[in-house]
Amino acid sequence: MLMPTAVSLVRKGIVQATDIKFPLAFRAKSFSLAIVSDAVDYLSPKVSADGVVIFAGYPHQQRAKVSELSKFGRPAKLRSSTWWIRYFLQNSLEENEVAAKKFEQASVKRSYKPACQVFHLKSYH
Repeated sequence: MLMPTAVSLVRKGIVQATDIKFPLAFRAKSFSLAIVSDAVDYLSPKVSADGVVIFAGYPHQQRAKVSELSKFGRPAKLRSSTWWIRYFLQNSLEENEVAAKKFEQASVKRSYKPACQVFHLKSYH
């Protein structure tokens, strides 16, 4: 479910939302940045021009409660950082070190500690 602020951004056309269960109807480099959570299996980095940010849960976190399951009936798989790194290597995805460093600096400055794994990737070119 989208928060009211997110719904407002979608209505204004600033943000686009899509159901990742189905093929994406976007051309290559349709967006400057794509942000996904545990959905990289469905989202090709080709849709973004500058990069992809992935927010992925930690394997030791509890799985979703039955009442919180997605409409497709399955919680997202929680994968380890080593699984993700292997996945990135197999799919020729490279870490965006500049973006990762900026994110880390901003996190320290704001005392923000993510409750999930955050990966910054370069787009395919």
